[in-house]
Amino acid sequence: MTTLFDSLTKLCVAGLAFHLSACKNSSIVSQNTGSEILSEDTFDPVVVVLGGYWSCGSNTKSKNFAEWSPTDTSNAAGSISEIATKNLDTLKKEVGGNANLWFSCYTPEITVSEINFKSTFEPDKGVSRTSLEEMTNQLNAKLETLRRPKVAILGHSYGGWTAMKVAQNLTKKATLTSVITLDPISRVGCTPRKFIEAMEKKKFDTPCQESPKDFSPQDIETIAQRAGGSWHNFYQTEASYLHSSAIGSPLLKEDTEIKYNSKKDDLMSSHIRFLKDQSLNAKVTKIIVDGMKK
Repeated sequence: MTTLFDSLTKLCVAGLAFHLSACKNSSIVSQNTGSEILSEDTFDPVVVVLGGYWSCGSNTKSKNFAEWSPTDTSNAAGSISEIATKNLDTLKKEVGGNANLWFSCYTPEITVSEINFKSTFEPDKGVSRTSLEEMTNQLNAKLETLRRPKVAILGHSYGGWTAMKVAQNLTKKATLTSVITLDPISRVGCTPRKFIEAMEKKKFDTPCQESPKDFSPQDIETIAQRAGGSWHNFYQTEASYLHSSAIGSPLLKEDTEIKYNSKKDDLMSSHIRFLKDQSLNAKVTKIIVDGMKK
């Protein structure tokens, strides 16, 4: 099966010979001679996929996304690369053009102070590791070079919190077409140490069992407005020590609890099921594609 990353890599290679312009209703293909015919609807689509704690695995020096993530789904954040490498084929098919992926994740370190990222803008470049702020700056710098960039942001767990941060600070040049948060967990409130402590003391009232609270109502409003009213939040409450909750703002397009009927004493499975839920993943893809086509 052709993966999302494979398709994007082929697209980038093909772009050496041809320049592909993404259009709302049609694609314009011109020889790469320095002159282009652009319409008012021309844009460059970018999908930002943000993984959570442990979603990198430990092999972050590899240039291959698939080698970043552990295959053992009992790990805390599962394999965000399954989502990252699966559905951008659909975006290219439905929208056309020079679609690109920006992918980030966190390694299993107790401090969680840095983020790892890679993009298809530079397919031969290795994994970069830096602060979230610097990664956002680099993303914005790249978006500034594109023509009418349209951006969809998707994040799971710590990646959901990261999605909110990136959306909040996205360059004004980009049109944010959708924000999708999957069981978002605060990297500030729910540190790995606090999570371990909650399990040891059997505490059920910690920031590891709620949506990120380190965003003010004004922050929430800013993110929702930047997303053009297309902020979709999905959460679960079945994983005893690690789950999110409703964002609780009427400005969201959707704020939906997903029930997997897992055992209440199961620490992780419902949290990880978001990455394995094919029905939800198909819905996420549709949200991204429909947003780009507006």
